[in-house]
Order: sequence, then C-alpha cells, then structure tokens
Amino acid sequence: MQTTSVITSRLLSGLIASLLLMTAVPASVAAEFNAYPMRFEHVTLEDGLSQSNVLSILQDAKGQMWFGTENGLNSYNGYEIRTYYRERGNPDALSSDFVFDVAEDGRGNLWIATNGGGLAFRDAKSGAFSSYRHDPENSASIGSNVVRRVLVDTDGSVWAGLRGGGLSRRDVDTGEFSHYRFTSEAGPDNVFALIQDSQGSIWAGGDHGLSRIDRRSGEITTFNVGPDGVRAVYEDRNGQLWIGTFGSGLQRFVADDSTFESFVNSPDDASSISGGKVTTIFEDSDGRFWVGTTTGLNLMNRATGEFVRYVRSETDATTLADNSITSLYEDRGGVLWVGTKTAGISKWNSRTWAYGYEPGTEITTRPDTKPVVTSFTEDLRGRLWVGTFGDGVSAIDRAAGTVTRYVHDAEDGSSISDNRVMSLMRDRNGSIWIGTMTSGIDLLDPETGNIER
Repeated sequence: MQTTSVITSRLLSGLIASLLLMTAVPASVAAEFNAYPMRFEHVTLEDGLSQSNVLSILQDAKGQMWFGTENGLNSYNGYEIRTYYRERGNPDALSSDFVFDVAEDGRGNLWIATNGGGLAFRDAKSGAFSSYRHDPENSASIGSNVVRRVLVDTDGSVWAGLRGGGLSRRDVDTGEFSHYRFTSEAGPDNVFALIQDSQGSIWAGGDHGLSRIDRRSGEITTFNVGPDGVRAVYEDRNGQLWIGTFGSGLQRFVADDSTFESFVNSPDDASSISGGKVTTIFEDSDGRFWVGTTTGLNLMNRATGEFVRYVRSETDATTLADNSITSLYEDRGGVLWVGTKTAGISKWNSRTWAYGYEPGTEITTRPDTKPVVTSFTEDLRGRLWVGTFGDGVSAIDRAAGTVTRYVHDAEDGSSISDNRVMSLMRDRNGSIWIGTMTSGIDLLDPETGNIER
C-alpha cells in the first residue's frame, strides 16, 4: 500500500536536515542571522560530570574538552569524563576543587583559575599540577588566591583576574607577578571579565567598571559602564567591543566618544534581550552572536538590535537544560557548548541549521510516533528514499514537494512485506531493493510503484 502527501519546500528541507544531516553548509554561505528552533543534547551528572555548575569550557590543542565546575576540573574525550580534584598531601594534584576558568598556553599547558587555590598550572607533558599562591611577604607573588579569570596573551604572559586584588600578570621570562589595581587599595577590586583585543590591549571588567590596560606602558584607562558591575567582555570579528553587565543588560562600546549603547530587557518586547544580568558573550564561526544571561540564551541580530530567546521547556527535553547560562564555547567541529548553573552542559550542532529545522515526524503514517530511520538512498530522478523501523519506506520528491509512503498491508500482496525496513539500495537499473527484518527482500520499481517480494 502506498500513500502520497504534499509537503512544503521548507518542510522538505527540514526533513533532510533533521533526519540525515547530509552536509554542513560552509561559513561563507551562511547568513549572519538565521533563527530556528534549537535542539540540544546534554552532558550531566549521569554522564560523569562532577558538578552541575559549569563555569568554563575549553577545547585544548589535542581536541580534548575541559570543564571547570564548583567541584572539580573535568576532561572529556568524547566518550568518558575524567575528574581532577584537590588531594591532601599530594603536591602534584589540583590546588582547589572550585574552578572558575581554564586557559591554554602555546605549549599545551593549562592555566586554571581557582577559588582559594590561587592560579593552578597543569604541565602538558607530565600531567602534574602546581600552583601560584599569594604570599603577603612577597610582592612578586600573585595578588590573591581567589582567581576569577585567566588569560594567556600573545606574548605568553599569563593574566589573572582576582577577587579583591585587581589584576596580576605573570612575566613569561621571570615568573614574577606585577599588579594592576582599579580601585583604592582598600576597595573591593574584583575582576570578573578579561580579554585581549585585536590591538593587543588587555580589557578587565569588574565591580569598578571597564578598564583598558596598555601592555607596554602599563597605563590604565577606566570607563564608567554604569551602576552594575561588568561580568563579560567580548570583541567580535569586526573589532566591536561588547560588555555584559550584571543588571543593565548588554552594552556596546562606542570607541569614538567612549560611550555605551545599551540593550536592555523590556517586559513588553519579546524581541528584547531576555534579562538584564549578562554572564557570557560569544560569536561563533558562522558569525552568530550569542548572549548568555541568567534568564536564557539569546541570539542577537546586530543589524536590528533584536534578540531571539532560547529557554528551557519542562515538556521538551531537547531545549536548554537550564536558563541560567554560565559559559559559552564552540569546538573546532562547530558544536556550541552551553554551560549552565544547575544542569550541566547543553550542546548544539550548528549543522542542524544547514537547511533550517523542522521535526522529522512527517514521514510517519502514525502521527503519534517518531520514526526510527534505518537507511536511505537516492533514485535516478533525485528522489530521496528513507527506510524506517516500523513505518515502512517514504520517497521524498524534492521537485514536486511530495512524500509517497510504502507500508505493509496484510490484505494486499503487492505492498511491501514488512514495515521494519533494515536497508535500502538502488541498483544500476534504478530499482530500489528493500531489506526487511523478517520477511526477506522486496524489489520496488520507483516509476510504477510495483513491488515484487
């Protein structure tokens, strides 16, 4: 038995993308702003993650992922997670279980910002840890044992953004630290954001506002962002500087007059940013601009200043695991990793937007189920044939915008012999061979629809 139905071109594209992910669209042909539903996979405690608050994400030079959490440093090779903890009495172990940030230097060593353990270092060759701690008797030591951010600059110097101690820079040659303060010595000099821009300057954001440090002269220029502290700083591919505040939304730095353009939440505007507390900012390899907040993930259209919001749904397990976003990172395969505060990591493969997105349930004859796709092939006319386990075979005609379904009918000897299709193959004559689970092989003529069992 066969049935045919009409589908739209967008639906057809979605079927191909969501079921098969046949190809990835190169960045050169991807528009900067395309917004479709996002379908996430999750990495949680059940997968071996040591703690649910993922504060930092990094892929090292060898391709391994690293996750900093409130209870351990996690490495992930794609198959299993290994966790590194503080070990009392072991000088080669991590200095603190609470990891704020992770960076890699040019030799593959890791620099780790910890809460109370100072600046930790992992040797790439031995795997051993050591740490740089504050010594009140040594002015060349790091300024605090609470390190919120870590950055390795283009010269190899390591910068540590501190809680209560401003900024410390480790000289690559001497190993000694120099210090930068942004408030009075008695003030709460907390640094929560740290980057190096394309011109080589260092930017530090914190409770004091936003500061630019000239690496050569050491000169500091501070900008007043407003009453709320800075939590994120990011430079996009166009050299534009963006600032995330903890209450006043997203700010764009206008370099010409050192002012800021604000993007704030408006309760009556669904296209505004989802909340005022911005925690992280990231531009992916296709130019999509992401803004993480405590109330969801936002995709920003920089041309219009509008946002598309992505939030958790209690009824859909493929949405974000948690609305409070703590970190964003894209690996070299184009996967976006989203660290959350209470539910681990949500990850999204950008290839699912190659053709747009639609749920892949339209090829089923049973609307209440989702088909399990087992096989596919293409006929001589370019139609796509999809085999499923339990729903027979569907032929997708991309030119006509139709789907023709072939399913088993116990009263029709000319229908396919079994809906549990295991394999499909097109031969040199253009015929479609259908391998079933328990009823042998069917031979289908794609021009007439006739079936020989």
